[in-house]
Order: sequence, then structure tokens, then C-alpha cells
Amino acid sequence: MATEASWVRKLNKQSPLKNIYSFGSTGTYTSGVPDRYYEGTKKMLWVEFKHIQKETHMFNAQKSITPLQRHWLIRNWKAGHAPHVIVGVGTKWGFILDRPIDWETYWTPEHYQQKILSVFEIAQYLEKFLNGTR
Repeated sequence: MATEASWVRKLNKQSPLKNIYSFGSTGTYTSGVPDRYYEGTKKMLWVEFKHIQKETHMFNAQKSITPLQRHWLIRNWKAGHAPHVIVGVGTKWGFILDRPIDWETYWTPEHYQQKILSVFEIAQYLEKFLNGTR
């Protein structure tokens, strides 16, 4: 059974992210801080990771993202950055929520299936975003 931590480790080992600086911010004293900071040649990015076990499970962003996490993400968005929430699905899939409106949504499987990507495709997306080629 995949966990959020194992899913994130799998993502960070993908080849497109090999030259991307990354720092994890999980811990007792980082409540509310998004899980990971990434930095490429053109952009930086804060990412809050979430995980659901199966492709048939719902994802309630409003309940999964704490008020403090939401506050941090929105403050970063208002400062002109583009923080993301990335939801791992099982062990091989996930989807990207890159707008504040998406962080308030109840995502049914039918809804997020339109956004589903492999772990490798998410790594490619992040590399292109951070290096300014997306």
C-alpha cells in the first residue's frame, strides 16, 4: 500500500528531476508549510502533496488541505508565485492542482480522471515548469 511519503520519494527519483534542487519541509516545526520546495533555472515552486489509495476514491481538497496550508499557498499565490497541490493516486498516478479554485474542490474520480498523469509525466511537468520550458 502506497503512502504519501513513498509516492513523493518515487516522484523525486524520476530522471526529469535529477537536476532540480528540492528540499522537504515536513516536521514538527513546519506546520502549514507546503511539503516540498523545488527550484529550477527559471522558477521556484512550493508543493503540498496529498495522497489517495485508489483511483476510485474521492479527493476532498477542502478537507484535506488544512486552513494553515491553504493560507500559506494562497499567500504564495498572491505574491506572484504558482504553488501547486499534487495528489498521488495509488502508486503510479497523480494529478496536479495549480489554481486556488482547485484547492476548494471536491474531486470525484470522474472529475480528476481528466487530469491524471503518470508519476514520470508529473516529474516532466515539474522539470519543464521550473526550467521555464512549459
